[in-house]
Amino acid sequence: MPNPSVSYNPTANVATLGGTFDPQQAVEWLAGGVYPEELIKLSANTNNWRDATIYYALQKQDSPDGISNVLNTLAFKLQTIPQIDRNNQAICEILAAISISIGEHKLAKETLMRVPPTFSSRLTQLLAKRLSHQVLADDYKGFAEMIKSSGKVAAVKWADERSRLGL
Repeated sequence: MPNPSVSYNPTANVATLGGTFDPQQAVEWLAGGVYPEELIKLSANTNNWRDATIYYALQKQDSPDGISNVLNTLAFKLQTIPQIDRNNQAICEILAAISISIGEHKLAKETLMRVPPTFSSRLTQLLAKRLSHQVLADDYKGFAEMIKSSGKVAAVKWADERSRLGL
């Protein structure tokens, strides 16, 4: 799998599209090379959206091109963001969580390095801690299962939240 850069690049560009409140559809767009504009906005307001997006992205593991495209689209979008802050740190969290779960540790580390310590969430801290330990491949599989499990619960919670908000 190619390991794209996540460093800020003022000439970077990625196709964007808005209007989805469905994390599964958002992942389909990412796999198709299109960044859903709602990804950052919704993730800044609810962890359930972010975690459901991670869950659906990890379902793409059976399709190597699918998960690779998701990672590449997120990395290209990250290149367009000069400064990571509270409003857009979720893109780093999503990219790093997926990367760690599939064994792309270099990409995860570079991604987490973009998050300033002042904006470090519980998920960012968990991911950084996970990367700082030398662990066996089986341990990462267990971590991926934990991420999937919590993401599945988040997907149900997001559906309830979305219904309540009328989205």
